[in-house]
Amino acid sequence: MGTRAADVMISIDEYPVAGEDEYIGRAAELMVEAFSGKNSHWKGYESLFISNGANEYVGYVTMRSLLKAIGLGDPGRGRWKPWYVIRAGKKNNILQIKDLMRPVSANWVNAGDDILHAARAIIENRNNSVLVKERGRLVGVIRAIDLLWFMEELL
Repeated sequence: MGTRAADVMISIDEYPVAGEDEYIGRAAELMVEAFSGKNSHWKGYESLFISNGANEYVGYVTMRSLLKAIGLGDPGRGRWKPWYVIRAGKKNNILQIKDLMRPVSANWVNAGDDILHAARAIIENRNNSVLVKERGRLVGVIRAIDLLWFMEELL
């Protein structure tokens, strides 16, 4: 058996989490806090996970969807300063995070699945990542870039 999804994934514990009833201004604050580094350059995983009142993961928000929701457009088309993202998020505090989240039930693989299955899920769903579940519980994320290190195995 080849490399498993669990061997490649980034643990869900490494991602910031927000409550589903919080507003997108809070999502902006959490993302900036988790992803801004030295000299205002972005680092990190560019996703924020959403939990419900029972502390279960119910969805996630990507940096791209957040920037579009607060009216800043596509993050690949400009340079965003962290303070500007927070300010724009607070001005647009009408939407709740749950209004723009993607459900965790959408695009996922099992922790024991081969990474080829994860690569197919990323390609077929036209996402940059796939969620990883173990016994029905969300445990991690595999990004397309994480599979780069295993390209030889995938060929």
